[in-house]
Amino acid sequence: MEAGVVEADGDHAFWLPYVEVSDVDAATEEASRLGATVLLAPREGPAGWRAVVATQDSGPVAFWQPKR
Repeated sequence: MEAGVVEADGDHAFWLPYVEVSDVDAATEEASRLGATVLLAPREGPAGWRAVVATQDSGPVAFWQPKR
């Protein structure tokens, strides 16, 4: 298991769990199809791609696809 801490703008601290996926675009599309709201569309960063989704019954979850 790995973990990290990043600074973010906001009113309060929060945990954002990341789930590694093989295809962040496909995972985001499937989550949306199943009723999740896309809070952050897939985007590329220096180490990989990520997206954030949530349902009305749960907190946000980030999908993570590392660069290989």
